[in-house]
Amino acid sequence: MVAVEIVVALIGGGVSIVTPLLGYYIYKWKKKLDPEPSEEKYCQILETEVSRVGGFPLINTNRCQETKSQCPTCNKYFCPFHKTRNNNGDLNGGHICPDNNP
Repeated sequence: MVAVEIVVALIGGGVSIVTPLLGYYIYKWKKKLDPEPSEEKYCQILETEVSRVGGFPLINTNRCQETKSQCPTCNKYFCPFHKTRNNNGDLNGGHICPDNNP
């Protein structure tokens, strides 16, 4: 009877030591498999000059969650709706891009 209690105590102690080590190794292994998250790009339309009514921007944000791409002139990221250059202030999408030409 005493031998059984000793065996149970040894098994319980071994499990309590091995379990955190096993969890640590699984955590490290999973961290190696998961790549580092890249910096999330967002539509930078509000960082450009936009038409405002009563202080509120007058923009269409329906497509701002789509894949962003960079404007070659101003180097800001925009959704497909705001990517095109629209310096005349028309409400049909695009962004006001500063002229970098001398």
